[in-house]
Amino acid sequence: FTIYRVGWLLFPGFLGRLVKPFIYLFWALKIIRKHKDIRLIHCGNILATFLAGIIIYKSYKIPYFVYLFAEDLREYGKIGIIRRFFVKFLNNAKRIITISEFTKNRFINKGVKEELFRIIYPGVDTDRFFPGDSQKIKKIYNLNDKRIILSNGRLVKRKGFDKVIKALPLV
Repeated sequence: FTIYRVGWLLFPGFLGRLVKPFIYLFWALKIIRKHKDIRLIHCGNILATFLAGIIIYKSYKIPYFVYLFAEDLREYGKIGIIRRFFVKFLNNAKRIITISEFTKNRFINKGVKEELFRIIYPGVDTDRFFPGDSQKIKKIYNLNDKRIILSNGRLVKRKGFDKVIKALPLV
């Protein structure tokens, strides 16, 4: 299948979060009008893509998949009217993809239909990514006889990297 990607302007902060759904909608409509063979819309970030997903579904009868993470509910589920709108959006999806039973159950508890969910657990290609020679890596980066802390994740506040950094003098 063909994937259509577009470049678009980013707006920082609250303005960006407010404008982003309209930018996604604009590009999605432009692509659909140009390419008549689109049969499915994939909605990644729920806040950014919900508007495009629901309007295209209602206007063109093109179904959409949604990819969900627990953070989506934590961040957007606090405000009742937004939570109800997202639940309606999710219940209109053809399928909802999430990464765990925990995340699935959190959304089901808010009113999302269980039969829509499919879980795809995060994985790794072990033929491509495998443990290397740690002594070699320590030598390359001059880490012999040093304590090492490895944290892996996006640099966002809720991941707690700032707490690790603040705790280092105590460690």
